[in-house]
Amino acid sequence: MVLSGTLKEFILADVFQLLTQQKITGKLILNDGRSDGVVVFKNGLIVGAETEDEKFITKLSMYLTEVKLQPPEIVKGHISSFEDDIDGLTKDIIAKELLTKNEMTAFGESVLEDIICSLFQWKHGTYQFNSLRTVDSFTVCDISFPIENVVMEAMRRVDEWNRMITVISEDMIFKPDEKPSDITDELNPDPIKLPAYYLFTKIDGKLNVKQLFQTTCLTQYKVYEALATLLQSHKISALSMLQKNTVNEAASQTGFSKEHPLYAIIVSSLITVTVILVMLLFSEIFYKGIIFQKKTISCFLSNTNVPIKIAKEDKLYAELFYKSEYFKDAVTEQNLHTLRLISSKDMRYLRLEKEFLQKVSEKK
Repeated sequence: MVLSGTLKEFILADVFQLLTQQKITGKLILNDGRSDGVVVFKNGLIVGAETEDEKFITKLSMYLTEVKLQPPEIVKGHISSFEDDIDGLTKDIIAKELLTKNEMTAFGESVLEDIICSLFQWKHGTYQFNSLRTVDSFTVCDISFPIENVVMEAMRRVDEWNRMITVISEDMIFKPDEKPSDITDELNPDPIKLPAYYLFTKIDGKLNVKQLFQTTCLTQYKVYEALATLLQSHKISALSMLQKNTVNEAASQTGFSKEHPLYAIIVSSLITVTVILVMLLFSEIFYKGIIFQKKTISCFLSNTNVPIKIAKEDKLYAELFYKSEYFKDAVTEQNLHTLRLISSKDMRYLRLEKEFLQKVSEKK
């Protein structure tokens, strides 16, 4: 059976329903104008999926090396021995006890479901279905997904995804606000059972969101979902634009790639210097406020230019998060502070700016 068309004519859910009604076997190839996606059907059930950005084998390789601590060369050898044979690869990994069947099944269900549901974000493009006699080489532990379940979950995630991307973007950089030991006692949290805790151990104030899902075994959806959870529980916070630009400019000016052995040292040093400078600013402001009490507010605020900018950027991120979470604008800055979306220091510098502007207005 050959079936083709555009996603403008038939949405993906309708295409899936048609294929499951026919109970046919083959590959549905999608293209949104920028990349390709593939969904594998067996007797009308979905048994596999991948996109150019997310492939099951790539995520499995990361899972084996990062979580199960298998030597990368051994994992690479297994994968190269079973090129284009996912079924053979997964069975070999289970037979050699690198993973149990239950672990492989749980990981496969999580990754494949995420990839399938992500395709429902594609509103434009083309599709073509090619019938195949067998698709056994594409399967993972006989995992299959009924179309009805996939469509319902995908629709739920579309709404959730649209909310998350109002707060999180792929170029944002997050830093931990707590130590990993304060969140979980596990040294190596399971990314399937505890994705948020697992991702927390990878957040270092240097990797942006896109790099997090490119370098971990979590899918893009799981990374965004975990970040949203950590943000809501105040375990992490986004770097301000000033801090992020410092990190990015340092990386570009040195000419080093992120794999270079000096890269981490340089970035870490720059962040440390930035923190020290900010602390010195705070100290200077504090002591000058005591010693030079007769200085004008305008002079005082000139020394707080950078902290005020940081406070305003923190407020902007907090307002975006508040709006996505409660579907309305925050009434006052105090609302944001009560929810711990902005700190007491942020409130202080925002108030100082208002006082300064008010005095300038009165003088006019």
